Parts: sequence; structure tokens; C-alpha cells
Amino acid sequence: MSAEKYRWLLIDDFIEAFNEYRAANFSPGSTICVDESISRWYGMGGHWINEGLPHYVAMDRKPENGCEIQDAACGDSGVMIRLKVVKTTKAEEEDDDDSNELPHGMQVMKELVRPWAGSWRVVCGDSFFASVTAAEEMVSRLQLHFIGVIKTATKKYPQRYLSALEM
Repeated sequence: MSAEKYRWLLIDDFIEAFNEYRAANFSPGSTICVDESISRWYGMGGHWINEGLPHYVAMDRKPENGCEIQDAACGDSGVMIRLKVVKTTKAEEEDDDDSNELPHGMQVMKELVRPWAGSWRVVCGDSFFASVTAAEEMVSRLQLHFIGVIKTATKKYPQRYLSALEM
């Protein structure tokens, strides 16, 4: 087993336990917010080192560098209710068992809100998660409502119709 795979095993068990506990013991309000967060990491890191965080992210638009976490939170209380750690591309491919054609942001969102499917709560997400396909999937398969700004995922987006509207 590679050092990277071993380090992910240590983190995956914690995340899985956290997610199971929250799904079983916390009932979110009427709104669930999905987003990305950065957890500051001061230890050793990088895929070339056998110690520390398995994947280190540095983004210009984020104030802190470290571990990126995709998360769902209760919109009423702000309590994080589900986590997904962003891994290296290689590790993500090893974990990927979803062969459907959904946009990546929708696949992540689906995983984050799965325990509350069928509750008809409102899920709010930024442009990473938003697409027409995501909105359709949320209503038809997960029985959740979705609010999001569609900026780049424009498949099925009615651009011609909206550009002809008089403002």
C-alpha cells in the first residue's frame, strides 16, 4: 500500500464516522447550504512526503492554504452536517464508483445531501454545484429543492430565451 493511500485511510475513517454521526443525530432545518472550505494546515504536507496531510491546496481566492473540504451545513444553525475531503486526482479516481454523466459539482452535492433526500428541504449552492442538470436531479431523484447561480455549467441553460427578455 502506498503512503498516500495509507494516509487517506486514516482521514477517511474519521470523515465517515463524522458523517454517520451527524446523519443519525442531527436534523437540519429547512435549508442546507453546500460549499467548499479550507482547513488551515501547519504541518508537513505534499504528495512527495510520507508524513502530514495527503493533499495540500493553495488557492488565490481563499485566504488560507491547506486542506480543501466540501461540506454541507444547516442553513438555520450553521452547524456542519456532512464533509468530503478533496483528495489528489489519483486518489479521487481510485474512490470513484459513480459512472454516471452528472456534472462533477452535482455528484459532490448529491453525496453531501444524500441523508436528507426525500425531505424537500431547500439546498443552496454556489456556481461549483449549480447547473440546470443539478436542479433537475435534485427535484426528480432526491426530492430536494435547489437554489444556485449558474455561471459556467450552461448545458440545458436557456441562453437564447433569457437573452431575448426585455429588461
